[in-house]
Amino acid sequence: MGIGLAFLTGIEDEHVVRCPVCGRQFAVGHDRRSDAVHDRVACRQAAYRARRAKQVRKAVTAPSRVTTPSTCSASADQPERSGEIGGHQKG
Repeated sequence: MGIGLAFLTGIEDEHVVRCPVCGRQFAVGHDRRSDAVHDRVACRQAAYRARRAKQVRKAVTAPSRVTTPSTCSASADQPERSGEIGGHQKG
C-alpha cells in the first residue's frame, strides 16, 4: 500500500507509524530516518523529559543505601592512639 493511501485509510504499515507522544501518523524514510519514533523534535524532547522525570522519581523514592555513622568514641578493645603519627611514636 502506498504512503498516501495509508494516510487516507488510517492503516499503518512499515512506512507510516504513529508518534507515541502526540499520536499523529507520519511517514518515515523520506525526510526522516527510517527508524524514527517521534514525528517532531518537540515530541522527542517531551518523551525524554518524561523518561528523565521517571528516573528522578525512582531515585528519590528508592530507599537510601547510605548508613548513618555511629558515635565516634574509642572502644574498649582499641588502645588510644594520641601519641602516634603515621604509625610511629613521636620521639
